[in-house]
Amino acid sequence: MRMIAVSHAAILDINRRLFVELAQRGHRVLLAVPSHWNNDFGSCPLQPEPLAHPSDKRLLLRVCRLVMAGKTALQLYLPGSWPMLARWRPNIVFIDEEPWSFAALQWVLCAKLARASIIVYTKENRERSYPVPFSWIRHIVLRSAGHILAISDDAVRILSLDGYDMKSSIFPHAVDTAIFHKREDDERTSNDRPFRIGFVGRIAPEKGLDTLLRAIALLVAESKNASTIVTHIYGAGDEAYTAELRQLEQSLGILAGLIRWHGAVPHDRVPDAMRSLDALVIPTVAYQGYKEQFGRVVIEALACGVPVMTSDNGELPALARKTGGGLVFPEGNASALADCLTVAMRERKALADMAQHGYDYVLGHYTYGMLATRLEEIMQRVTTPSSVHTHGGCAREDR
Repeated sequence: MRMIAVSHAAILDINRRLFVELAQRGHRVLLAVPSHWNNDFGSCPLQPEPLAHPSDKRLLLRVCRLVMAGKTALQLYLPGSWPMLARWRPNIVFIDEEPWSFAALQWVLCAKLARASIIVYTKENRERSYPVPFSWIRHIVLRSAGHILAISDDAVRILSLDGYDMKSSIFPHAVDTAIFHKREDDERTSNDRPFRIGFVGRIAPEKGLDTLLRAIALLVAESKNASTIVTHIYGAGDEAYTAELRQLEQSLGILAGLIRWHGAVPHDRVPDAMRSLDALVIPTVAYQGYKEQFGRVVIEALACGVPVMTSDNGELPALARKTGGGLVFPEGNASALADCLTVAMRERKALADMAQHGYDYVLGHYTYGMLATRLEEIMQRVTTPSSVHTHGGCAREDR
């Protein structure tokens, strides 16, 4: 089939793996991505990365300028979506944009004019009341979709409030196991070195790093040897919150060197950062109602053979328990997190077994090959069964 996929996340090559998989199976995919996007891991906007395999003409990249850039709800893609659809003449338009955004509406209206089937990917997991016109836009986009992909059970529940769950299915994130994989020389069962924990991601109040620092302070206070645990923080983001964290580190009396701030990490170095750890901590809190939509960092860490410790925010606890690869603590509870870390440090063999269980589960449920197969089935359902369609009197081959 022929697909146009609209996705700001696909500005990075690492987020194109699903579409690469579809192209390798014979589908033709045109990826429409913005010319820049705000970077969660650094201060500079992201720029579109080139395709990893530009010689494969089944996957093409179209970089579009954004109007109202930086305002997610108001952004539009230029050059216009209609000329792109008219030239490409897709069977499917795959929209990975907020369903209440003008960008989603732009592509839905043009897809309907081109008589292409529409698949919308939503990650909404909180009940929200949208003002006009965004409530209207959301209704038009979701009603127009031939199928709605929802990232989690919570996202399906939100769709059900408006009756859209009947044409939806869960479609989680996946992990590229060619990049996120175990290290060959695993020494995590050894007690002869400091226990290495870490955080990888955006530094912002909702990420709960103050909870992590307070937990470390509790462990240090209870330990005769403060150097038994070292914390590595990889990421950048909110500068004011980062400054607060550094002040908190000093006020808690945490010795220099026990918290190591690495700053922003290039995406291609994230797997190495994860593999250097004994456990990854995801201490998210409901700051201003924030709720984790999925927690891709969980399956990425598990694919690297690294167990996780997550708060019970959003989808995190379900993912940790489902995979069997992590421990869960109440969000914002530093004492409970300190208890989890204490158990992990004392029971390193049990922790390694937990990591193996999570690793096996991720490889059995969260690979791009599996997602591509699921998406192919949906693509077949939302398009007409014939392999040839007529648009404006012209026949077109799907494959």
